[in-house]
Amino acid sequence: MFELDKYANTVLTAYAVSMYTTINTDAAMDVTSAFIMDNQDEFPHYHAASLITALEIVMRHNIVKFNDKYARQVSGTAMGKPPAPCWANIFEGLHEKNLLPIWRPFLPSYMRFIDDVHAVWLPPAHLTHE
Repeated sequence: MFELDKYANTVLTAYAVSMYTTINTDAAMDVTSAFIMDNQDEFPHYHAASLITALEIVMRHNIVKFNDKYARQVSGTAMGKPPAPCWANIFEGLHEKNLLPIWRPFLPSYMRFIDDVHAVWLPPAHLTHE
């Protein structure tokens, strides 16, 4: 999490808390599936519908063991699954693709690596007065 002084130019850092476990499976499946289908011509080495089906199986049927009990994970991204890092990056990256153009005039510098962000925030004028 980060604190932001909205009354001054600020260098900020952010870290996604519990990023994988808070990614809604339905939302991520919708966004990721659309991304895969929209870009399938750029990546002819895989069959888009098969990849989406595989992601459905992996992300919706995760079984976890706590002590001697087994449970099916019903929300969040499956931790430790091979596609989880790419899944999370695509999901967060697509959010950035939609949101950053709105805020770009106030972010002269913005860098993200997986779940870490470093940015410079120049607040809009309507936020700088008390």
